[in-house]
Amino acid sequence: MEEFRKNQFPQLDDKLYFDFAGAMPICKAQVDRYNFLMKDCIQNPHSASQISRTSNETARLRNELLKHFNTSPDEYIVAFSHNTTTGAQTIASLLNLDNISSFHYLFDNHNSIIGLATLLKGRKPEIEIKCIKNIENDSINSNALFAFPMNSNFNGKKYPLEWIELIQNHGSFVLFDAASTCSPDLSKFKPDFVVLSLLKLFGAHGGAILIRRDRIHLFNDPCPAGGNLLYLCSRNDKFRMMPSLSKKLEGGTLAYTDLMLALTGLKTRREFGNESFIQNHLKNLSKIFYEKMGSLKHSNGKNIVVFYRNSHENEMNDYPIFSFNLLKNDGSIINHHEILFSLATNNVDIRAGSHCNPGATFTNLNWKEEEVVAFGEDSNQNNKCVSSLCLIGDRPVATLRVSFGYPSLEKDIEKFVDIIKRFFVDGGPNKDILNKELVLPMTLKRILVSPIIGCRGYEVTESHFDRYGLEFDRRWKLVDDDGNLISTPQCFGVASLVAKILDGKDLLLDYNNGQATITVPIANFTENKNAPANVKKYGTVYSSEVSMFLNETIGRYAYLVKLSQNQLGKFPFSGVTEESCNSLFPQFDVERWHANFVFSGAPAFSEEGRRLKNMSLGNWNISLWRWRVVCMTSSVIPGFEEVGREEVRKLAETRSFYGMTPFGMLFGLNCDETPFEKCVLKVGDTLKGELA
Repeated sequence: MEEFRKNQFPQLDDKLYFDFAGAMPICKAQVDRYNFLMKDCIQNPHSASQISRTSNETARLRNELLKHFNTSPDEYIVAFSHNTTTGAQTIASLLNLDNISSFHYLFDNHNSIIGLATLLKGRKPEIEIKCIKNIENDSINSNALFAFPMNSNFNGKKYPLEWIELIQNHGSFVLFDAASTCSPDLSKFKPDFVVLSLLKLFGAHGGAILIRRDRIHLFNDPCPAGGNLLYLCSRNDKFRMMPSLSKKLEGGTLAYTDLMLALTGLKTRREFGNESFIQNHLKNLSKIFYEKMGSLKHSNGKNIVVFYRNSHENEMNDYPIFSFNLLKNDGSIINHHEILFSLATNNVDIRAGSHCNPGATFTNLNWKEEEVVAFGEDSNQNNKCVSSLCLIGDRPVATLRVSFGYPSLEKDIEKFVDIIKRFFVDGGPNKDILNKELVLPMTLKRILVSPIIGCRGYEVTESHFDRYGLEFDRRWKLVDDDGNLISTPQCFGVASLVAKILDGKDLLLDYNNGQATITVPIANFTENKNAPANVKKYGTVYSSEVSMFLNETIGRYAYLVKLSQNQLGKFPFSGVTEESCNSLFPQFDVERWHANFVFSGAPAFSEEGRRLKNMSLGNWNISLWRWRVVCMTSSVIPGFEEVGREEVRKLAETRSFYGMTPFGMLFGLNCDETPFEKCVLKVGDTLKGELA
């Protein structure tokens, strides 16, 4: 196994990858195949040619898929789709509903399956929609469409294939969601319609639809398209469709390169072993993971991990997906944002959220229906799923998810468990942080102004300030159409964007040291009146000329927004110390921390201590004070636009507390009663305070 992975998945030796339920990584054989196809200059299968590699391999993939699922072309036809979601929607859009009176979906289903209820209701308003918790003999209607998954994508729970026959014996139909990293076995039970993911099985983008041949007559014809017609006369709108349902459903040109790579991925999977071998391998990994993670405890004896599944013994036949949360030694949930940061610094990929399965997530987390609707309607997440919150109050709305695939090895689990131990047992490496004393005085050595949130700025020796921060500091931000902040982890180009104020009148945007620049007024500028409401709610939006500049430089169509006062931060000032920076990484560019101040004069990391009495900076009393928490924003290297993990990894390894990594301080100054022109901070000012 180790030799196979080293040859086919060498990237997994550098990264701990635990999101196989999301996607199978690409293998070396697929890279080699792509290079071959590039040299071969493959052709659109609709283009006439005596030899068509694309048509040949696409047809072969259809047959190999059926063989792989223990069925044959005598029983099923195969149609390819953009992904599993579009495959399911294709079935719901074209299935003849004359004899379908109800749609029943299991509560533990992917959003894409549950969402079919809306599509079906739109086509047939009188259709009955039911969310069910189980499928039992006396609860099955005739003339119904039932949808359930092969396994839960939330926690791997395996559902009985016997349900298929039970439903069919009542004169109803089964839509079987087999989108999984494990292969469905269709040798005994024959669902009417199957949707699956080529990405999760074979590492190439795409989905597939399987339809029983004796169910073909149940489908209406789709719209005429590029690849499903025998002829079409444009002058009188007469046409005739191809008889093949596969071609009808696929319509235009397939993503044939992806399908050819999927065929290679299928062959590579078989080289690893047959499906029985793979399932035993994954069961063994599941057992090891469950036992090792379940044995982790804090020094007070309390568990670190809470799993959302039944007993280990009863569920070893389930699929290798684990949903869980991590707990502090007082039993409270550790925030996912802190966990994901710690894991990211160690190049570990897992998933967090509701995993597009709200039924299983909110049921397992004990949320009532009315509660889910209430916090969902009240959410202001700007088109982000509410599960990105992790917690509402002290109650989780999301879980962490680890999933394995056939390239996974036991050593991956051992490394992962070791990371969890180091970072989260009893709080991790900085467990005594709550008992530290702040050491003062310190001297202000540098003042840095960053006009645009997340972008580099400029240095000054003194600056006016108000209750919202330094003059011109973080008064603008870049957002997308949904109003989400565009920062370096999502857009590496932001790290190479510098913002400067010219003569107190203009804002200069400089990309990559003068490669491209644009200058705009800080007042009385041309506004973009057509910007989305989610953007305009933050303040005044600059013209589309600025957005086009950003599109050409950072590679993202972004809106530059001058923030209104109600959008400015509660903790307006941030700082780090020279001693702390030099202790970890003397050569590190301090501007990557996006701090306003660099202080000096106290031992490294003494700024993590408890707030003192009567604290002040220069002549100004400090009104607010807390740690500054680091995120992956500082990891992107300007100019290179790549991730440099070493500095943040070292910081997390030594300074984190339950995954939260403090570095520096955030604070506010009491200046409300003083005119702006008199509010000045200068290099050389002293940060001081008194012991309680």
